[in-house]
Amino acid sequence: MVIKPTQLQKDIAAWLGDLTTGKIVFNAKDDRGAVLDSLNPVIFRDGSFLAIHHSLDAGSFRLNIAESDDGFVWKHVRELANHGSQGELFAATDGSWWVAFESDAPDSVHIRLQRYRTLAALRRGEPLLDELLPRSLAPSAEGTPSFESTNGDSAKLRLHYYRERDVDRAASGEFRGRGRWDAKVDDRWNQGLEGLGIKGNIGGRTKIRLAGKDWYIQEGQLAKNDWASWRIWLIDSKSLAPISIPVRTPGGSRSFANPHAVRVGTSREELLLTLFMPTEGNAPSEKGEAISVRRIPAQWR
Repeated sequence: MVIKPTQLQKDIAAWLGDLTTGKIVFNAKDDRGAVLDSLNPVIFRDGSFLAIHHSLDAGSFRLNIAESDDGFVWKHVRELANHGSQGELFAATDGSWWVAFESDAPDSVHIRLQRYRTLAALRRGEPLLDELLPRSLAPSAEGTPSFESTNGDSAKLRLHYYRERDVDRAASGEFRGRGRWDAKVDDRWNQGLEGLGIKGNIGGRTKIRLAGKDWYIQEGQLAKNDWASWRIWLIDSKSLAPISIPVRTPGGSRSFANPHAVRVGTSREELLLTLFMPTEGNAPSEKGEAISVRRIPAQWR
C-alpha cells in the first residue's frame, strides 16, 4: 500500500528546501583550513556546539571533532580516527557519549562503534568501548550509522548496506554489548524511496523534531554513479511516507548529500542544517560543506 505524504509533510519539505533565506555559508572549514565534510553537530544547553566531521588527507579519510560557539566558525579539537568518516555523536542520559562511524580499514567498510565514559574522555580520545561491528547484510560494506537510542551498554542504529555489490540500501541494527550485533533490512524504507525514482544509493539520514513529530531527512541518489543526482527527502517517522525536498539555493545548485540537522537558538527556535554539496551539479561558489541557519515557523516549534 502506498502511503501519501500529508499536507504538513509537504509544507515542512517546502520550507526545509528554501536555502535562499536565513544565513548560509559554503565550503566550510575549521581553524586549520581543513574541510568540515559531513559536519554533524550536537548543541549544549549554553548554545555552544560539538561536532564530528571528516576530511580527506593524503588519500585517507580522517574523522575529527570540532567545537563552535555559533555553528559557523569551528575550532579543531582532536582527530578520533584515521580511515574514519560519516560519523555521529550521541549524548546518553547516563553522561556517557557514543560515537559511530564508517571505518574503511582493515578491510573495506565496517561500522565502528565507540563509547566514552564522559565528555572529557571523548575530548581526550579515550574510549571505554571500541568495537568494529561485523557485517551481516553485505559482504563488502555497511556504513553511514546514525543513533536511534541507547540504553546502558546497548545502542540502536540506522545504517546502509551495499546490496548485492550494486547500490546502498537502508537497514537498522541493535548492539547489545561486546560481540553482539544484529542488523536487518528496512524494506518499507527502501521501497518508499525507490517508488520516488531512486535508482542509485540510499545513504545517510538525520532525525529532527518539528510540529510535535519526528522526521528524517534522507539522502538519495537518483542515478547510479552520478554525483549530480544526489537529492534529499523528508520521511515521516511513523508512516515512513517519503517526499522530495525541493532545495533552492542562491546560486541554483541541485545536488545535496549527507544531511544533518539540529535545533538551535535560546528556545531552539531555529534550525541548523548542514549538507555536503558535490562539485557536480552545483554552482562554482556553492560546493563543499554548506551550513545554514533559519528561523522555524512558529506553528512548528
